[in-house]
Amino acid sequence: SSHFGASKFKSGTALAPSVCIRTSASGTMGANISFCAQSPHPGLLHWDACCRPAVVAAVDESAERAGGGDAGAPQSVKEEKLEIVGQNLVVNSRETGEIKTALTFQGGGFASVAVQAAVLASLIATSTSEGAEPSLEGSRLLDKFQTLSSVSGGGWFLSSLLYSDYFVTLVQKMSASPDSAGEIFSAGYMQPWFEKAEQTSSGSMKVLADIFTGIPALSQSLFWGGEIMKLDSWEAFIQELLQYTTNGDIKAETTLGQSLPWAAGKTWLVCHSLISPVQSNMGNDRALLYLTNETVLPDAEAYIYRMSASAGQPVYIPAKFSVPLGAGPEASASSSYIAADALPGSARSQWTASFGFGARKDRHESPAYGQFDNFTKQVNKLELHKVVAASSAAAAGVVLAGGLRDITAKVGKDLGCRLAVWAAEASSEPFATADALLDPLAFEHPSVTKDTARQLADAGVVPLADGYYTDNSGIGQAVAAGATEVTSFTSLDSLLRLFGRSSKDGTYSEIKLGTQIPQVSFPIFDFEGLDDGTSAQDHVKALTDKFPTIDPDRKMKYVESITVGTIQCITRANPWFGIPSGIRVTLHLVLGGTTLGVGAFENLDHYAVCVQNIVSLITQPEQANSPALEALRGFFPV
Repeated sequence: SSHFGASKFKSGTALAPSVCIRTSASGTMGANISFCAQSPHPGLLHWDACCRPAVVAAVDESAERAGGGDAGAPQSVKEEKLEIVGQNLVVNSRETGEIKTALTFQGGGFASVAVQAAVLASLIATSTSEGAEPSLEGSRLLDKFQTLSSVSGGGWFLSSLLYSDYFVTLVQKMSASPDSAGEIFSAGYMQPWFEKAEQTSSGSMKVLADIFTGIPALSQSLFWGGEIMKLDSWEAFIQELLQYTTNGDIKAETTLGQSLPWAAGKTWLVCHSLISPVQSNMGNDRALLYLTNETVLPDAEAYIYRMSASAGQPVYIPAKFSVPLGAGPEASASSSYIAADALPGSARSQWTASFGFGARKDRHESPAYGQFDNFTKQVNKLELHKVVAASSAAAAGVVLAGGLRDITAKVGKDLGCRLAVWAAEASSEPFATADALLDPLAFEHPSVTKDTARQLADAGVVPLADGYYTDNSGIGQAVAAGATEVTSFTSLDSLLRLFGRSSKDGTYSEIKLGTQIPQVSFPIFDFEGLDDGTSAQDHVKALTDKFPTIDPDRKMKYVESITVGTIQCITRANPWFGIPSGIRVTLHLVLGGTTLGVGAFENLDHYAVCVQNIVSLITQPEQANSPALEALRGFFPV
């Protein structure tokens, strides 16, 4: 019999552990089918049936129960097609009318923060009634978005918006005084952090910064490069950055469970990349952790990390921390850390102790990863700054990069290896456990031992890197989590990485940044009806060329046209993201905004100029009825 109890079954709803599925053939299928409460796609089920059902009975949520009969019997039934993806049954939800919305924030360091803060402040300003006080919560601009997804510098911005009253107030002040928005941003965000960077910086970098004070872009970069060296790790740098740009709201002990009330009920996807070198990764087959400073020769007294997994996998696996905002410290992630089929069930860490220039090696393997449960169970107890650091570890790829790896590992206290963020998959305290094992190695340089290699393996220590290495837009993980309508602050370059160059493209392609550091692209989108030889990437370019733009005045510095428009596309099956084929997705795109880079070798004062020019551009009266601004407002309905 079919037992729905008091629940009304709709896409994405968890039900009783065992139900009966009606098939297109006569009779019923008496299979053990369990509904997944954390399904990223509406109607996801895990099953072990030997036959393939064609339809599933679904209760119309709006139906009233009729009197008498089984209290849990469905009153209105619709039939929905099922697709089999790996070991999952996926209900084709295109017929249900349900839309899951997401807002994504692209990576790009300080450029991301500047553009995203400026656009949001402008939208708050233009949506506020005359005489009213501008307010993020009062504007309701972000109300419609169930999922928020960020990468790298987009995570700097979004984490501040989610966890700092000070930063929310800063954005609201920019909205209230659009003519002074740049000054407010500089005084409240950039200056407090850079003043701390100047104080923290030390050693040769500080000496050089003092020498080149007449060249601000160089001098400032040397100062904060010296700050990173002084702090000895990327995650320590991010902790200081978040603390001083939020006036102390975000502290080292701030956890993911301490978000602000305005975002309660939403899910935040902190997108990053799991570094996954295997023996066949063509030169990028290992990550090194050095222990001695006597030589830059490879394999001199080192611990070598590899992943024991599939020979055909990419060197990075797309990953995410899925944060249920406002759910309290005990809450678990609402979706998995990596896609179910991204790694084989037997995948594990492999740590090797190398002695005497590789003459002798001792290898140990971790327990099988499974689904990285310690990155999802009680996710809200994880430290905020470490999660944001993982998402923005832009230089983490040097651990894979041959000569660069060998040289940077000798900078400071093995800083090259600490530009990645390390986490212990087998521990209930992933970051603390990894730090306890790695800090003595980096700072004290003890001799390599078999016992330490075994400890690293037993803890399942793995390196995490910037989401840029797999998807800089945050769109991929939003769609993997079930979003079918996505609004995205991104760039055309990042967008194109999600579309294929030809119909023969595989599920991923690897390129090298410069000559050393690998980067991976995953074509997850396509278009229906492209039969004239046009590639999906070329079609995207043709579509975006026709989008309306908000164009800056020629006198406006450090800004570029903001291009606004919508693309309708369909998904391609991609096991690395866990995305099935044939799902229709609407992409609302906000492209461009600034000519500035992420921060390195930029004059930091220019970000305030950029902010001011964007706010002036969007809020000026002559833009009020422009097609681009109308489209932009339409992405954020109030």
